[in-house]
Amino acid sequence: MGVRDRDHRLEADEVVPERIWRLTMHYHDLIYIKYYWESIGQQAPATFLEEMERTNKRLHEYLEVERNQGGAYHEASIKEKLDEARKSR
Repeated sequence: MGVRDRDHRLEADEVVPERIWRLTMHYHDLIYIKYYWESIGQQAPATFLEEMERTNKRLHEYLEVERNQGGAYHEASIKEKLDEARKSR
C-alpha cells in the first residue's frame, strides 16, 4: 500500500461517519455472500435477501440524514464537485 493510499483512507475515515462506514461494510459483505450463493448455482435464502433489502434501506436513510445535516461527508461531496468543475474549465 502506497503513501497516497494511506492518506486517502485516512481522509475517508475523517469524512464518512462511522455508522455509515460500518453499515456499508456490512452491506458489502452481504453482496459478496449473495454472489457466492449465485456462483454455485443457488439462490440466496429469502431471509438473507430480506436482510439485504433492510440494510440497503437503512443505508439510504443514513445517507439522506447526513446530506440534510450538511455534515463532513456532504461538505466533501460539494468540495469534490467544485474541484471537478474547476478542472473541466
